[in-house]
Amino acid sequence: MASSDSAPQADSATRRRTRAAIVDRAIVVLAARPDASLSVVAEAAEVSRST
Repeated sequence: MASSDSAPQADSATRRRTRAAIVDRAIVVLAARPDASLSVVAEAAEVSRST
C-alpha cells in the first residue's frame, strides 16, 4: 500500500514543474514582447491563466 506522504510530494513536484514552466516561458515571451499579458505567458507555458 502506498504511503499517504507520497501524494503531497507529488503535488509539490507538479507545482515546481508548473512554476518553472511559467517562469521559463515568461522570460522568453516578455523579452520579445514586454507588454505581453499574463494570458499570453500562460498560453506559452501551456497552463491555464488561473494557475
